[in-house]
Amino acid sequence: TGEHRDFWQVTKDGLDWAMAAQGLTGDAALRDRLLALYWTLTPYP
Repeated sequence: TGEHRDFWQVTKDGLDWAMAAQGLTGDAALRDRLLALYWTLTPYP
């Protein structure tokens, strides 16, 4: 669409898409836990 989205928004949009594809829509607690885990990932060496 030519619209700029920051990395975090793209990450959330991607997670929402993946959860919907697996029938997990409406599970806000799971979404929040998965997004929180993103901040604990260690960088690739």
